Amino acid sequence: MITWSHTKISDYLQCPYKFFEKYIKKSTKTVESEAMRKGNRIHKLLENVINQDYGMARNMSELETSGLMEIIPMLNRMKDLGAAAELELGVKRDWTPCGFWDKEVWGRCKIDVLAADGDRGIIVDWKTGATKNLKYQTENELKLHAVIAHAHFPELKIISGRYFYTQDFIFYPTPPSKPYIFVGMTAERYRINELMGRIEYAVENEKCNTSKNNLCPWCEVKTCKYCIPKEKK
Repeated sequence: MITWSHTKISDYLQCPYKFFEKYIKKSTKTVESEAMRKGNRIHKLLENVINQDYGMARNMSELETSGLMEIIPMLNRMKDLGAAAELELGVKRDWTPCGFWDKEVWGRCKIDVLAADGDRGIIVDWKTGATKNLKYQTENELKLHAVIAHAHFPELKIISGRYFYTQDFIFYPTPPSKPYIFVGMTAERYRINELMGRIEYAVENEKCNTSKNNLCPWCEVKTCKYCIPKEKK
């Protein structure tokens, strides 16, 4: 069984060959860049603040060092709603909930922040890159997180979500624009079922072809015919 996540699905849609090499053949590993290390550090710090790990003094000191003091009021509002940070959730193939690492897991997600206000769920996804990447932002990652969250918390009738760019203190969609709103999950489940059917067919029939795109220069799969050696970039 091929498991899915937002990253895996995005890699397949970007380039089926990349997906096959990374997740099926496992011929390559992602090398952690400095930007990735910084992003992981900020995610962990914000998780500690929301979950009140390590003690307030240490967390405040690290927030100040990271230049993130301005978001303390927002973090406090999340804590008031009983938010959970870095929540690892999974679903089985029949869309029943399960653990992130369960043997029967089919789809996985790690939600940066999930809070509930009555029957409404609120998802915030931290983005540690620059807002120049806003032009590439879609609702897809939040939608995938919402459909798995709904499987675990069916009492949530509406789930809304926003991305938050920590470097520039900007929400996206940007207020007064409304956040992404997800009501009912049948259509999203159908979309993922159909997409995963296509992925499984491509893998089984060896039809994971290369697809040249604007991210090729940064791809970690070096066996692709579109690979650009680092010294020639």
